[in-house]
Amino acid sequence: GYHRLKLVKASVEEVPAPRRRRARVCTAGKGAMSMSPPRSCAVAESSDSGPESDAAMILECKEGSRLQIPGGAENVLRAFYGSPKRRMQDCTTRVVRSLRARGRGGCPVVSKPVAVVASNTWLGCDPSPGHQKVLMVELKQEATIPDEFKVKPPAIYQNPADVPSAPQWLVFVRHAQAGHNVRKELTGRPDNPLTEHGREQARRAGAGPLGELLRSADLVVTSPLLRALETTALLLEAAGARDTRVLVHAGAIERCTAPCDKGTLKTDLMRVLPEAMQHWEGWEALPERFWAEPGEDAWGRVESFVEAVRRERPEGRIVFVGHGGFWEMVLGRYLENCEHCCCERFLA
Repeated sequence: GYHRLKLVKASVEEVPAPRRRRARVCTAGKGAMSMSPPRSCAVAESSDSGPESDAAMILECKEGSRLQIPGGAENVLRAFYGSPKRRMQDCTTRVVRSLRARGRGGCPVVSKPVAVVASNTWLGCDPSPGHQKVLMVELKQEATIPDEFKVKPPAIYQNPADVPSAPQWLVFVRHAQAGHNVRKELTGRPDNPLTEHGREQARRAGAGPLGELLRSADLVVTSPLLRALETTALLLEAAGARDTRVLVHAGAIERCTAPCDKGTLKTDLMRVLPEAMQHWEGWEALPERFWAEPGEDAWGRVESFVEAVRRERPEGRIVFVGHGGFWEMVLGRYLENCEHCCCERFLA
């Protein structure tokens, strides 16, 4: 009575990929593990052809997201990672060993759910270089996720007056257009500056509604990557908010996906930055090499970032200037260059 999962032209190191009944997992809701974006939802399509699997349930999530495993290691039948339309690799051993090392099983029996990460670094392989990949986990038994583990991204607002915590709020801004955003070859060059179009983007944004938020902010927190620093300076200048406090903080850097996400050594950066930017707060505490390295636990940094915002920052109105990939992990939404959004002060 079961349907089978359809994987077109897939190979799993000579082992056919599983084909089973329809299963849905959204890492921002059911199956969630701490603030994964809604885009990580995936649905296994049904088909009546293909090799059978004795899995009771199949979970699936996109590359870059985390997947909670109900029942933990003991409930894992098989796991595969790769591109369903090209090549998938059996990663069952890696998933089971990691789950056993990280906890006593799945969410029904522990206070903190156990999850796996759909990434090349975490799984130790890249079966389909250059292509979007998915992690698929076959379960021996069907399971439901308790409501207390269904973590959702924070609600997003465009108008700060609509934020429930107003007049306190958070604003997230993605940097303006940088060189690697328009020229693919520049993804191999670290710490690209803004393009001329990007500088104009920042000036226009600072002169618009975002400027009012910058003028009323208690603090602006910026990533120390050059494109974010430049965006912050141009926004403040255009908004007439040069007296607003600015904190340079490595917690807002981009996750490491390409050489363009590497930064400039702090010593070298301080030699070229305008004097006004050198007086921003946070430089003394910033490490010499502050950027994310390959293999970084980006989700761990998301959790640390959220915890710090909720419990450690005393300011009521904060503007964060950072990066598309990391903000997507925090917010569950991808921001375009120089786009901004508002959130409740404690990211509810």
